[in-house]
Amino acid sequence: MKPLNSPFSLKSPFPDKIKFVILLAVLLIFPASPFLSAQSPEMEKRLTDSEKEWIKQHPVIRLGVDSPSYFRGAIDNEGNYVGVGADYMRLLEKRIGVSFKTESGLTRKQVSDKLKKRELDVVTMVSWSSEKEAYLNFTDSLAEMRNIIIVRKNNTRIRSIFDLAGKTVSINRDYEIHYWLAKNYREIILFPKTDAEQGLKAVATGEVDAYAGDMPSAVHTINKLHLTDLKIAADMPFTVKCGIGVRKDWPKFIPILNKAISTISREEHKAIKDKTAKLSVGIELKNVFLIFIPIVIAVILITLMTANLRLRKEIARRKTVEETLRKSEETFRVLMNAIPESASLVSPEGNYIAVNETVAKRMGQTVQKLIGTSIFDNLPYDLAKKRKDYFQESISSGRPVSFEDCRFGRVISNSIIQIPDSEGKVYCLAVLGIDITEQRMDEERLESLLKISSYKAENIQELLDYSLKEAISLAKSSIGYVFLYDEGKDEFTVRSCLGKTAKTPAVHSPGKIYSLEKNGIWSEPVRQRKPVFQNALHSSHSLGKGYPEGHPPLHRFLSVPVFVNEKIVAVVAVANKETDYEQDDANQLSHLMDTVWHYVERREAEAEKERLIAELKKALAEIKTLSDLLPICAYCKNIRDDKGYWNKLESYITKHAGTRFSHGICPDCMKKNFPEFMDEEKK
Repeated sequence: MKPLNSPFSLKSPFPDKIKFVILLAVLLIFPASPFLSAQSPEMEKRLTDSEKEWIKQHPVIRLGVDSPSYFRGAIDNEGNYVGVGADYMRLLEKRIGVSFKTESGLTRKQVSDKLKKRELDVVTMVSWSSEKEAYLNFTDSLAEMRNIIIVRKNNTRIRSIFDLAGKTVSINRDYEIHYWLAKNYREIILFPKTDAEQGLKAVATGEVDAYAGDMPSAVHTINKLHLTDLKIAADMPFTVKCGIGVRKDWPKFIPILNKAISTISREEHKAIKDKTAKLSVGIELKNVFLIFIPIVIAVILITLMTANLRLRKEIARRKTVEETLRKSEETFRVLMNAIPESASLVSPEGNYIAVNETVAKRMGQTVQKLIGTSIFDNLPYDLAKKRKDYFQESISSGRPVSFEDCRFGRVISNSIIQIPDSEGKVYCLAVLGIDITEQRMDEERLESLLKISSYKAENIQELLDYSLKEAISLAKSSIGYVFLYDEGKDEFTVRSCLGKTAKTPAVHSPGKIYSLEKNGIWSEPVRQRKPVFQNALHSSHSLGKGYPEGHPPLHRFLSVPVFVNEKIVAVVAVANKETDYEQDDANQLSHLMDTVWHYVERREAEAEKERLIAELKKALAEIKTLSDLLPICAYCKNIRDDKGYWNKLESYITKHAGTRFSHGICPDCMKKNFPEFMDEEKK
């Protein structure tokens, strides 16, 4: 670590030998080294004895450098501590009479950890926050950090922060402006970068539309990298007051620093501020030009030529990159829309980066309007809260998360998959949603059919009643009806009528008959020969001209015809669902009742078969009765039945065997009783 007051910590254009001569001359002229750490005369008057004693006990203060930001203070390529923060620390070093020694090469987290462990003493140009206050005390403000928007010179559309809506903007990750933009301007698509250099390069190559950050760091980086195609587009409405953070167990150092800060004159503040202004116009080497004019002119010419060549190559490369990016974006868009289900890319904060047409259609928006908006703002509150929990679970666990939810009457199976950047951090989340509503409906219908097929019904009426009960439950309704329909007579016969909570209405008692013309809305499926549903029904509805008098009120209604060999044999209806009926409900009820009617026909066939078997058994039993010994009169041939009555032979057999008789005369009887006819026949 180098003390800030060492001559070797200052950036110098002189060779090392000349540096040594200058240092030797300074030591010869000022041999009394104690003056290097003494307080300024003005501070001598302001400091108390106890504060002077504290300074004497702490001659060396360890300063943490945690950022490549020129505003906060950074270590350049030659190992020197430079920037706005460095200039202020040099002023304070002279006034207080201490030596600030930098410890660099640390990340922001490492500096915070070292301050908590008391392995570092101070950090410069920091803003107050409740989190930092746990381990730091803060001085008065040293300077305000001005934030600006940087764009390419050919970009004339971005003139204020409001023009960044829907645009891609690079920012320094975890800086105050990062959190401020993420909180207050969610429509801006943020691309966090490690530092200003990476963020500005992203603008120069066309990776992003703009960069947002502090002006000193941005201008310094532009000049350093010769990014001549960039410009300042606008100021950001966001400034941060910055001071010095001191370890928590050094409260006595705060008033000392505040007294030193109060001695900094307006001219000194202006001089530091003007250095950043000079950087913005690229004249930080003015003094060098005055000393080495011939050399500098040659260097400038060479630099300009080199820069020109580099710029041409950069422009050509950028055009290639832009064309490649355009083709890549077009390919990506085509692939996204080729996915039949919903697919989107969402930032960790929940803002849409890319969506396909299916997402826009399900949200009732256009793709352009969704980009940059929050996914949570497009969902109901309860659903949005659960979706945020799933996002956090996916980001924190590092694993894909799957879940189901119901939106606008559809069941969606969702998956959230992390997409990391080159540093392994979550850049965005891929969200895939598959509509499984039909699958769930098929499962529910199959479950109902399994129950119906397994139900031990005593007769067809009981089977129809149970099937109607399942249909009402499946359609989430409260009333249901089954009408048999005779196409020849245009008549409906009530076969089954059930209510979920109320008793069956008397107006639809089983067996009651209605004509096609007088059955109101229940006749519509026959008239139209297709499923019919209405979600704004009243007694005078024009579609079906109402419904029978005394009918319970209907608010929503669904009815489907049942076809057998292209003839309508029945109409099944459900009503009063709490939400609107849709085509899916009509399809569900049609598929269910088509299968149920096969069960009914099978049961009817079985019943007819059993009836025929019973009649056959009865006939066989009666024939058996005839085959037994019968009491018959030897003269008149009458037969006595089981009750003791005598019956004509013909009557008895007809009654018990179902045989009818036709009468005639055999040849023997004819010869015996009518011989004259026999003689005539012989002649």
